Amino acid sequence: MFHWSPTMGLHKNIDYAEVDNLVHAFQYLQSLDYVGNRKIGIGGFCIGASFAIVAATDPRIRDDVVFVNAFGPYFDAKDLFYQITSRSWIYGTQTSPWNPDSLTLQVFANELIETLEDSENVKSYITST
Repeated sequence: MFHWSPTMGLHKNIDYAEVDNLVHAFQYLQSLDYVGNRKIGIGGFCIGASFAIVAATDPRIRDDVVFVNAFGPYFDAKDLFYQITSRSWIYGTQTSPWNPDSLTLQVFANELIETLEDSENVKSYITST
């Protein structure tokens, strides 16, 4: 099962409720007679990979998840934010220039704006200019 996040794709925001959606989708697959219960896993790309890992540890399904395929997840939000703002890729002691994808930049900006007290006015201003 691979999950596509409408919150990310359409609204360019991260919504932790997506983890619960993954758990419910997994449980739905388990309920289908034609799906082999010992063949169900979760996969994801980028933030979806991170959500897949978190969902797979949920007590409601963790004993039934056969595999997790995570492509490009982030491990530490602090490191991710540093890499986005510095436009650099960091691995161990090595640093290389990095140009984040435009979706990454949009989501990052939206997440920062939402922490502001008057986030709706800030969003309105930014989208109108």
